[in-house]
Amino acid sequence: MEMLRLRDFLQIASEEGSYVMNTVMMSSLKKLANSDKVSIAVLEGSTMGGASEIASACDIRVAHRKAKASLTFFEFRDFLITCSVGFVQGKMGVCPGWGGGRFLVKTLGTARAMEYLSTAAVVGAEELHKAGFISHLIDNEDDLTEYLKRFSRLESKHAFVAAKRMVVNYSGKNRNPKEREEEERRIFMSVWGHADHKKSIHDIRENLIRAKKEKSHKK
Repeated sequence: MEMLRLRDFLQIASEEGSYVMNTVMMSSLKKLANSDKVSIAVLEGSTMGGASEIASACDIRVAHRKAKASLTFFEFRDFLITCSVGFVQGKMGVCPGWGGGRFLVKTLGTARAMEYLSTAAVVGAEELHKAGFISHLIDNEDDLTEYLKRFSRLESKHAFVAAKRMVVNYSGKNRNPKEREEEERRIFMSVWGHADHKKSIHDIRENLIRAKKEKSHKK
């Protein structure tokens, strides 16, 4: 199986093959990044090469400090390894080609992205957490479950989507400040006065009235 995969890579190791792979994967990562849903990459074990590009296109990255991994090298062995991300394209004589380059620069900054890519670095989860590439570290599946629960606190789907749009609006570099302000206004107008917003106001009002009545009964 592993040899077959290497043979497949050799068959597409051409200018035409690179164009097809770049076009397909760049389009896929762009759709992932621009989705109105919040994408979370959960990193276990080693995330190498193209996998690091996919992870970089996600909105949030969560990593296990230590993960159970199965690596294949003539035989199968299960063992504990420290979770790491490898920007190892350079060791294969190439560079990021799935559209991940711009996401790496956005999440890591120009200098650190240059360092990791030009040295084909394999970086541990702790360092990547400090660098801002990984948002949250977990030790087990219970930690992951608790972390994901945070994203269910917003009952309004519209507010959730608006939050994603607002972050995306200010995360790029291609638009001028005026366009960003106009887009922020459109996003805000899409949720202000929405049924979810009115329900929230109604609920707050009802809670205040209830609290006032309870206070008066205690006197």
